[in-house]
Amino acid sequence: MNIKTPLFHIMTAAAQKAGRALVRDFGEVEQLQVSQKGPVDFTDKATKKSEKLICNELTKARPKYGLIIKDSGTKRGPDISNFWIIDPLNGYFNFLHGIPHFCTVIALERDRRIEAAVIYQPVTDELYFAERGQGAFLNDRRLRVSARNTLADSIFATSFPSIHQQAKKDNIHELAEIMARCSAIRSLGSTALDLAYVASGRYEGYWDQMKKKMGDRCRRSNCEGGRWDSG
Repeated sequence: MNIKTPLFHIMTAAAQKAGRALVRDFGEVEQLQVSQKGPVDFTDKATKKSEKLICNELTKARPKYGLIIKDSGTKRGPDISNFWIIDPLNGYFNFLHGIPHFCTVIALERDRRIEAAVIYQPVTDELYFAERGQGAFLNDRRLRVSARNTLADSIFATSFPSIHQQAKKDNIHELAEIMARCSAIRSLGSTALDLAYVASGRYEGYWDQMKKKMGDRCRRSNCEGGRWDSG
């Protein structure tokens, strides 16, 4: 990325610091798979640690901004125009089961629209960053969507509701329709990375049934696409 703005430095520093901590904790998850409760408790603690690291870094840089945190709710600051939106571990169940496909996600909402966002995949050290007016990048490469324009040559990603989610319907019927027409379907367990892969041309598209878990505030911010339920 040629243009590295103040937002870039603030957000990527927070995402990478939390991501490195997640990788260290991830190395211990496999040792806990022999028990049922151990990995869950450990993953919950790793998520909280990641959340704390991100919040500390962002608050240190912009102490007046508010925070909207997955599972922890909203913390308002003196500056009511700016909110950090944080998912400290997108791909929770992958992490829990020792699958190395997860990320940290941070976005900045300013006056109810998204100004910048970062997705950091620590296992592969891939950093996706976009800022309004500055473009979108994967590490130092500008993002380009796929040039494939036929379904037969395309790969699509999707996700499925877990038993813990109260989805009104699943996407099985859509899955059957799309599978019959495209090259392949993937469901890898991190919605944020699925969307990043579409932006970087790895997938041609992504779909699922929105559960609207982020509530009215996020819908006003036009960020329904960044689902909190990460699989």
